[in-house]
Amino acid sequence: MNGRDASVASLPITFYNIIDEIHKRWDLGKNMNDWKLTRLSDVADIIGGGTPKSSEDTYFNGDISWITPKDLSGYNYRYISKGERNITELGLKNSSAKLLPKGSVLFTSRAPIGYVAIAKNELATNQGFKSLVLKEGHIPEFYYYLLKHNVPLLEARSTGSTFKEISGQVLKDTELKIPNYEIQKNIVDILSPIDEKIELNTQTNQTLEQIAQAIFKSWFVDFEPVKAKMQGGNLAAMEAISGKNSEELHRLQTENPTEYQKLWAIADAFPDEIGEDGVPVGWEVTSFGEVSECFDKRRIPLSKHHRAKRKGNIPYYGATSVMDYVDESIFDDIYLLIGEDGSVLKEDGTPFIQYIWGKSWVNNHAHVLQGKNGVSTEQLMIFMSLTNIKAYVTGAVQMKLNQANMNSIPFIKANNEINDIFNKLIMDFYKNVRNLSDENKKLISIRDLLLPKLLNGDLLNAMDN
Repeated sequence: MNGRDASVASLPITFYNIIDEIHKRWDLGKNMNDWKLTRLSDVADIIGGGTPKSSEDTYFNGDISWITPKDLSGYNYRYISKGERNITELGLKNSSAKLLPKGSVLFTSRAPIGYVAIAKNELATNQGFKSLVLKEGHIPEFYYYLLKHNVPLLEARSTGSTFKEISGQVLKDTELKIPNYEIQKNIVDILSPIDEKIELNTQTNQTLEQIAQAIFKSWFVDFEPVKAKMQGGNLAAMEAISGKNSEELHRLQTENPTEYQKLWAIADAFPDEIGEDGVPVGWEVTSFGEVSECFDKRRIPLSKHHRAKRKGNIPYYGATSVMDYVDESIFDDIYLLIGEDGSVLKEDGTPFIQYIWGKSWVNNHAHVLQGKNGVSTEQLMIFMSLTNIKAYVTGAVQMKLNQANMNSIPFIKANNEINDIFNKLIMDFYKNVRNLSDENKKLISIRDLLLPKLLNGDLLNAMDN
């Protein structure tokens, strides 16, 4: 963690901290004469993008970052440096893609309208963007917030029967109230610490989940501790489990004998033999249904009309995400959700999964599950996140993962001692994931409360209310 990250991590961000920042700065924004109704073309060049011919291999896998709207789907950061694919200089020259400078504000103009990000470095986009290359005296982060706030307005100006799109000319002609540089800077200074903390929490959660996945894969997929123990006994298994070499383990034994003994006990719990079925002795190949409890009978779908009558703060989950918020819950615990129909498979063949906790409502497009028989819900989730389930999904047009097929997916179940060790190991990871996610929800709520007030120039009211 660098110095900036450390300072952000330690920020005691509360609503009152933000109000204090507004109190320091509100006088710079209270005079609406400092805000001018301005065409976007007066503050930025609006640049489109393009896609090189996909059949030309020489156009792809180069050194130029190339962003598509898909790269921003579910993207939780303000800055982006690269997408899923890169293009070459040749691909850039032979398409309508343009090289955008660092600090350009990327805005998706179709499919969907309204994803926003800031270029962390030079990059290009496909034709799904109309990006702002700002003129001198304008702050990218301010325009990031300005565009996000005005997505509904821009959507209303889009055209198209099948896919709505906002043209470059319409974006150029759009007039928005824009303040001077000092006010832009003060608004960014108020909102940025919130987003920096949200981003740091998100990054921390991703790291924790990656560590948990790496341990799961090592233990239960690649059998690394078992294979090491077969070759060199407990010490070799300890090396495989900890990532330490023999010299480092010897140092650990001297400096921290308690931790050394814990590591020895973990290694000792692993078998030292793999059976003819390819599974460590004492473990078994069972089915997903034997280690999961399904609560699908408790699901209740609500139509959009009914949800509109029951607005609240309880998340209403669909196959892949929160679809709405309602006034009541039907679940109140930690669950794994797996998409049942519609959006079932990702491109790599793994299922769409959601890890949820607290009060919730789930419709009939997601299976609702918990672990059982010594397997935790978190262990189930990691297993599913690494498992290609394409063979278990039916339907060509409307894909479906029914209960019977889901329950038949093979699952390698370790002995109870190993499962218990693993689950105790990852519980702290996921407790932190839940805590940081909950903190992010509060921070997002504060940011979204302040954003319209700040962008209306109403800093005094934001402070008073």
